[in-house]
Amino acid sequence: QLASVIALVDFRAELGATLSYLKGLDVAVVVAGDLPWFASEPPTCKYEDFPGNLRYCTVERSDAIEARHRYEPIVADVTSDLGIPLVPVRDVFCNGDACSMVRDEIIQYRDSNHLNRAGSDAVGAKISAELRTLLRRSGAPPGRQE
Repeated sequence: QLASVIALVDFRAELGATLSYLKGLDVAVVVAGDLPWFASEPPTCKYEDFPGNLRYCTVERSDAIEARHRYEPIVADVTSDLGIPLVPVRDVFCNGDACSMVRDEIIQYRDSNHLNRAGSDAVGAKISAELRTLLRRSGAPPGRQE
């Protein structure tokens, strides 16, 4: 128990130091939130009677976020303290009570917790949209629009 508390304190300090360093380089810093984690791998999802049996492709939202309840508040606090945007991306894969590694019948994950190209494109689109919103609110010049 004590070791996990110390690890979280170390995580907070190290995250703060890393983000402060990056911010000190005078570059734009944005932190993307975490993704849902799945108990099964994409091949299991794909080949287990897909799409008829999505049980291998989905997880309850509460299960997908349970492991993150310890460190997500730390990330939110540190980014807020440093004035760094935190872009939530979990909702790209979660809606209602479930999270799925499949969007529009296309698998979005390379393994149980890493995105493939399609998933990266989906998360990139979410981050890009959030950044455009932040820029509009700040009154910054819009830059290149796609």
